[in-house]
Amino acid sequence: MITVELIEKIKTSEWDELKRFVLFRFPRMRKDVVNGLDALRDNLTESVSRKDIHHWLYPETAFNDKTIRYLLTDMNKVIFEYFSHKQLTKQDSKQQSLLLLELSERKCTRAFAKTYNQELIKVEKQGKGDSDALYHRYELHALKTKEELTSGKRSSDAFEESSLFLDHYFVAKKLQ
Repeated sequence: MITVELIEKIKTSEWDELKRFVLFRFPRMRKDVVNGLDALRDNLTESVSRKDIHHWLYPETAFNDKTIRYLLTDMNKVIFEYFSHKQLTKQDSKQQSLLLLELSERKCTRAFAKTYNQELIKVEKQGKGDSDALYHRYELHALKTKEELTSGKRSSDAFEESSLFLDHYFVAKKLQ
């Protein structure tokens, strides 16, 4: 069962954070999803079955496999989103790229320009030359190019710079 594998990988210190995340991210989530997470955490063994989970959560009712499958699917979804959130919080550059993409799609030109300039200054101050930094700089310039094309501007060198950083990124990856 995938859910058991996922729950095994959640550290003891992360349980409260996971619960807060679920309640914040999914305010109308069924209560039995959180209860199911707790039940599996408290009774985690390799031989946990769907019937066991049903008995822990719904002791008064007869076993219904469909209910448990839906519950396990929702539990997996919650844990997957939590894991994705954990990774995203570790990667500030990815967060900024996604923010810039969203600002561009919403046509927030002033907010895009300000955020882009702040991120570009930050990246240039860091001065890292590893492949991840080069890819991030490529992404920034590519997003700037996209923003300029959608707004009808073609005056900057963002396209050439994005192409240059993409070339540098590929060379750095090959050298690795």
